[in-house]
Amino acid sequence: LTLRRKDNQLLIGVWHIQLATHPTCYTNVGTIPVYAKAMISFPGRITTRWRCLRSSPLLQCNRQFRQYFTIPKVNKTLGRFPMSTEEKKTDFKLVQVTKEDKEDVVNFLLSDFLHEEPLSMTLKATQQEARPFFDQLIRACLPSDASYLIRGKSDQIVAMLINKIASLNDDDTYDKIDVPASEPKFSKLADLLNHMAQYMVEHREQFTLPVKRDYLEMEILSVHRNSIGQGLAKKLVDASVELAKNRGCAFATAVATNIASQQLFSKLGFETLYTLMHKDYVDNRGRQIFDCKNNPTDCAKLMVKRW
Repeated sequence: LTLRRKDNQLLIGVWHIQLATHPTCYTNVGTIPVYAKAMISFPGRITTRWRCLRSSPLLQCNRQFRQYFTIPKVNKTLGRFPMSTEEKKTDFKLVQVTKEDKEDVVNFLLSDFLHEEPLSMTLKATQQEARPFFDQLIRACLPSDASYLIRGKSDQIVAMLINKIASLNDDDTYDKIDVPASEPKFSKLADLLNHMAQYMVEHREQFTLPVKRDYLEMEILSVHRNSIGQGLAKKLVDASVELAKNRGCAFATAVATNIASQQLFSKLGFETLYTLMHKDYVDNRGRQIFDCKNNPTDCAKLMVKRW
């Protein structure tokens, strides 16, 4: 699909239009329904989610794309777009992550998560800079044998949820993520994750979290940009929660740093224990550490699901 803005700037994107009344079905009609959820992704840029197309003649979206086009112009430009074979396929394969998958998992994170997750995007790190951090994180999670991935066409990874089984102690200790000083960009990310973990253990009584019990830490949830909207994230979370229950875990936690994952976890019964606004998370000089300018995500949330 090719679109042009009023200033004639060329925009090339992939559109997915989804009826609000049929949350798992795509529509290939030539006009956009009034109450529809939509998403557009531009190469090299973040995926933008529009909450709703209301009766207004302009797109009501999280980002200011109103100068690009009006609904009639979009309708005329879109015409009819049939679902591709890929969108119709439902033969996704959900499997647990093994040590043999490690390199594939790391490469997926470097090619997709690094450029799509809001906090990772702000770091502006290269794949070479990011590899040691992701490699360390995956190695720490593999012994738990609690992570899942989904493979699609040609056995390629299209989504994953990296998990670790941990134990909540009664001495305010936790598994700290250590990043070498030689990796300053990802030290910032590790510091935020450690801050959230420390907050949880220090307030465990307030949150009535059982001590000396195992729980599931959901570390990284990632869905390839071309597979968003097909329920893959929900499948991963549901499978992980079921595994945690079968392993005797008391609850599951997640540090959600993307507005999309925050909304998903909330829908799946997670409650928010702590919200850290990006504007309040500053360095020693009072400067904001994470500024997601081109993303509606404005906070990180510590979320928990009990059973």
